[in-house]
Amino acid sequence: MPELDTARMATLRTLGEVVDLLGQTRTSSPSAPRDALSPGAARPAPDAVGAPGRFTVRAVPTSAAGLETPALLGREPVVVTSTGTALATAVVERLRALGVAAVAVESIPPDPGAVIFLGGLRDVRTIEDAVKVNRVAFAAARTVAGHFASKGGAFVTVQDTGGDFGLAGAGGVQAWLGGLSALAKTAAEEWPLASVRAIDLERGGRNDGALADSLVAELLHGGIEKEVGLTKDGTRVALASVPASPPSAGRRIEPGTVFVVSGGARGVTAAALIELARASRPRFLLLGRTSLEGRTGRVPRCIRRCRSQAGRLRRRHGFGRHAAEDLRDG
Repeated sequence: MPELDTARMATLRTLGEVVDLLGQTRTSSPSAPRDALSPGAARPAPDAVGAPGRFTVRAVPTSAAGLETPALLGREPVVVTSTGTALATAVVERLRALGVAAVAVESIPPDPGAVIFLGGLRDVRTIEDAVKVNRVAFAAARTVAGHFASKGGAFVTVQDTGGDFGLAGAGGVQAWLGGLSALAKTAAEEWPLASVRAIDLERGGRNDGALADSLVAELLHGGIEKEVGLTKDGTRVALASVPASPPSAGRRIEPGTVFVVSGGARGVTAAALIELARASRPRFLLLGRTSLEGRTGRVPRCIRRCRSQAGRLRRRHGFGRHAAEDLRDG
């Protein structure tokens, strides 16, 4: 089925308009005939697959679809976390005025209908403050994980990283709040029955009432987009991957450059390291948490993988070595 622009779909009013849109989509995105993959049909040659592309993430202005966040309405309770200010109360008042059974909470129950996590709008002064917000959000997600995975619901994280997820360069301490949107994307994969969204709401000196108005409007009219930015001037953006040309500068990785790699013994990381070894002849230090010191008998499989990968890297004109280290030790 072709992909459709949800914002455009929301503007359609008649069945005829929907049929016309579907016809245009089919014309612009032709698909293979139904019997193209039948037993007697010719298969494309393996080398007919296009080369992998290079993409970058951009914030693209977009209109709201006019639809509420799925699973937000009709579920109770909709819990809104505190920010240490009156913002949670302002959000709850506006939601309740629109018929949403919202309540402000200090701690999240294990079986809510929906969660609106406002922790990313706290006034963080240090990196430690921002990291604490991420930990609180992770704890909230763990609290509701079982319920949302089996019953569904809505989980919305709200942060202030400039209204565009930091793409314009808004840095400093606020950048450390970016873990909230990453948490939301991970939760969306693990809770297929739930509606999970990440909203970047730029405070920009606005008061709690103005912030609440902007957020509630997005919750009730923004639709299903997983990542949406709302800037202080009213611009609404969504994230999109767009084609990008590689840098024009020459090769920057010189032979002998050292790469310290965690988790490079298998999978896509292992394949990428082999190609990098072939192209640039660097040196690799593969890290694993299991040590051989004091061990007798059979070598653990993870160690065998690291040793095997180190050998492959050496054969590909690089230099590979395995060391037992735990990244959690800092």
